[in-house]
Amino acid sequence: MNIKYLYRYATLIALKGINAQKGRKYYIDCPVEHYKFADILAKELYKLGASYVHIEYNDSTKKYAYKYATDLDLLYFHLLKKKCIKLLKKNNMEELY
Repeated sequence: MNIKYLYRYATLIALKGINAQKGRKYYIDCPVEHYKFADILAKELYKLGASYVHIEYNDSTKKYAYKYATDLDLLYFHLLKKKCIKLLKKNNMEELY
């Protein structure tokens, strides 16, 4: 995809999709294959006044975890991530997927 369109799409998402606000914090959960778009979106959020943008990249190892990890291990990591997100939301961080 043309980089110009990625910037336009990121701007559209930031302005209209999530109504980015000055001073807000944002959490982006993104597949590693889309790192370029996540980076552009973070840049657009900062340009609109975001105080902090955190990007968490996920790779294909997740599918291995679902295939080979025990249910208890999966539950542990799910609860850990949920706890982290809850803490981020407590600090007024918006969650984006």
